[in-house]
Formats: sequence, C-alpha cells, structure tokens
Amino acid sequence: PDTGRVLTNRTLKYEIPGAKDIPVDWRIYILKNADNPLGILRSKAVGEPPICLAISVLFAIRECLRSARMDVGLPDEWLKMDAPFTAENIFLSSEIDEKKYVRE
Repeated sequence: PDTGRVLTNRTLKYEIPGAKDIPVDWRIYILKNADNPLGILRSKAVGEPPICLAISVLFAIRECLRSARMDVGLPDEWLKMDAPFTAENIFLSSEIDEKKYVRE
C-alpha cells in the first residue's frame, strides 16, 4: 500500500517476510549523517520481531526434549529448564539417565 497506513498493530501479528516478498528491483540508499533523535540510542531500526521470535528456540528445544523423553519411555510431563541453554544444561533438563550414554 502506498498510503503509509500501519497494517499490523502489534508484534504478534507481524508476518515474517518470505523470499517472494523481496521486490525484483530493490534499491536502498543509506543516508549519511542522518540523525534520529527520537530512536532508542538514535537507532534507525526496530528489533522487536527478532527478539519476540527468539523465544521459539526455547519452545523447539522443549519439544525435542519432550519427544526424546517419550522415545525412552519417560512420562510426558512439564520440564523445568534453566538458562543458560548450554548443551549440558539441555541434556540435564531431559532427566534421561546419562549412564546409558557413557562407555565403561
């Protein structure tokens, strides 16, 4: 739309652009020495969608752990997961017996 009207009124309604959303002729010009006194730290971009969508990684890890637990016969129950999400913490959150994976 050429009206400048806002099409999404919140981050959760924001749809991530796909490959077909890129114009065939896309010319971008960066303004030199252009100040934005109203932006946070004079920023010229908005970062909410990536920040809000980053939580999907946590839910994907949780679903992977849920599936792995069900594969080994453990009950399908809520897992407490603490940050940081290192490989070790993720494995420990699974509550799968690590002795099954260690050679003696």
